[in-house]
Amino acid sequence: MPMKDDHSNEREQIKKFLKIAKEKKEVSLDDFQKYLSPSLYYSKKFFKILELFDRKGIKIKEESVDPRLSKKMSGNYQNNLYMKEMARYSLLTEEEEIYIIKVLQENEMKILKKIARTAEFVTYMIHLIKTKYRKYSKINETKKFNLRRWIMKKIIQSVKNDNILCLKKEFKIPRSDVLKIARSLIIKNQKHTKLPRLKRAISKVEKLQEKLINSNLRLVLSIAKKYARKKNNNLLDLIQEGNLGLIKAVEMFYYHQGVRFAAYAKWWI
Repeated sequence: MPMKDDHSNEREQIKKFLKIAKEKKEVSLDDFQKYLSPSLYYSKKFFKILELFDRKGIKIKEESVDPRLSKKMSGNYQNNLYMKEMARYSLLTEEEEIYIIKVLQENEMKILKKIARTAEFVTYMIHLIKTKYRKYSKINETKKFNLRRWIMKKIIQSVKNDNILCLKKEFKIPRSDVLKIARSLIIKNQKHTKLPRLKRAISKVEKLQEKLINSNLRLVLSIAKKYARKKNNNLLDLIQEGNLGLIKAVEMFYYHQGVRFAAYAKWWI
């Protein structure tokens, strides 16, 4: 069964949060961050979500106002608010960064091992290869290559050799896709005895990802400022674009990359 696309997931997130917000009648910035995925919270779609909440009569607590809330605010005022928001999160030391990335990777590998042999993951891999890796599709067409069998063999070898990370690296599997598949399996198999461990691993990954993103918001700001000065662009637009790059960097980075996370993230930002 195919996975839901990103737009469907985003609509479900907004619908769920809107229902909660209607009951509370007032929400804070922390609530937005809690109920919306990073790809929504740090994107331009955030403006439309705020407009929706405003039309529904839902108030946003003044002390939590985000720099993106009003286009009418002056640039300096917006920047100051963004810096206040950023100041809530401390910078990571090298040791803290290494620890977070190692634990993040360990838990992602636990999730991958649990979902790797499922029909959902195999179907996902077939779709990924057909859409992103033409060389395998060409082999499939010319030599009657059984793609499903080849993928299953590759997955089994990776799990057997305890090297599932190689599979992720070879096909550049985003962590967000791994989490989506895992969540869909949890919904389908509510009574499975191993679910609590899978849920704990998912929760750990989500929390560590969020910490890594929030702790590197200053990096986004510093890069955005350079581009704003050079090309006279809107700083907040650049920050939002940079935030999406930061999210992608967090998704794709792994411990044995050979560089510090900040150096890797700069390229994506």
